[in-house]
Amino acid sequence: MYTSLLAHLDALYAFAQLLAPDPAAAAELVRSTYARAFVHPHPPDGTADDERAWLFGLMLEEQQAEQAGALPSAFLPSDTPPLPEGALDATRQRYAEALAARLLPSALVTLDEQSRLLLSLVEVSAFTPASGGALLGLAPEEALRVYERAHAEIARSLRFAAAPHEQPLLDRVLDTASFDDLLETALEADLEPTPPTLRAMIPVPEPPSGAVVTEGRTRSWPTALWALLLVVGAGVAGYLATRSTTPEPRPVDLIAAAADDAPRADVLLRTDEVAVAERFALDHVGWRVAVPQIDGMTLAGVGVREVVPGVAVPVFVYQNRTERATLYGFDYHLLDQTSTRLRLDRDVFDQIEDDRHYEVHDLGSTSAILWRDRDDILVLVTRGDANDLRLRIVRALSQGGAPGIQG
Repeated sequence: MYTSLLAHLDALYAFAQLLAPDPAAAAELVRSTYARAFVHPHPPDGTADDERAWLFGLMLEEQQAEQAGALPSAFLPSDTPPLPEGALDATRQRYAEALAARLLPSALVTLDEQSRLLLSLVEVSAFTPASGGALLGLAPEEALRVYERAHAEIARSLRFAAAPHEQPLLDRVLDTASFDDLLETALEADLEPTPPTLRAMIPVPEPPSGAVVTEGRTRSWPTALWALLLVVGAGVAGYLATRSTTPEPRPVDLIAAAADDAPRADVLLRTDEVAVAERFALDHVGWRVAVPQIDGMTLAGVGVREVVPGVAVPVFVYQNRTERATLYGFDYHLLDQTSTRLRLDRDVFDQIEDDRHYEVHDLGSTSAILWRDRDDILVLVTRGDANDLRLRIVRALSQGGAPGIQG
């Protein structure tokens, strides 16, 4: 009953970023939505789409902040004739799509808040105009009008922003499947992916006593259901009292914590010397990390990052002209001291039992390479090809170098 709701976490977080002022506030909105869902009567039996719409509705109810005012818009119609049929070859098509992609962000900003939310529900979250409009309190006919008007305003804005010779190209791209893809991409561009640590922040309750799980849903015996409804009717405070205290946040996975922090990681000391970086780590966190070398990349500097509250670790940034990789240094003693806040799964521990056994973890938009060197546990986060990066670490090790792992 509870865990099945988490299947919609990514979609909820994407939409929450349109309702909240920043990603942290969006994560809190998602957390509070799930907290409400877990003490709310479960939605009636239906499809996954019904369940998703129910969760989106709870989120919109949770979001009580005043909406930002819409920016004024002024558009000029284009009377430029379209290109003759067949005149747009593959090269011009690519140019037209690139032109639309470049102009779309400013066009979206001119939309009123209701239109932008409905567009995102349809283009990003895969609702229909009618079902998305229902979440915003719109009748089906009105929702369709808002949706079509938003598309028309975007088209006018694009034509107004384009140069006269570019407008015929836009006319050939608008109202096509490729433009729908461009619109979805532009709407998603302002949204950050779901943080790997967000799932761990959501305290999922245990199923009610006497519950029976069938076909992915939890169904309670009538007496248990009646008791649960009485508790809900008594209010959230009464429910929490029956559940004792609020569950403590679970320890965050070490790999997920590093991957979540990597986009924000910066250096406090710029250096390409391994010995200097190792000394910096020793002075600031109290232990020496065996800093590796990576074939084809240069050490850019070293810093200290708080990957979870109260747990600071050294971080080393590598880069070349096209790549960036961020290395986090942990050790076994640190994990013992912070076991209530940071964890590493036992099967991963077993995999890295041998020194310099490299584990590659696919995290979606990023990847992480994990290995051990004596007491050090090293996590290298990259958006590039992790398997290629692993081979380059091994190659640097085989070529020798400074003390430590060197590759």
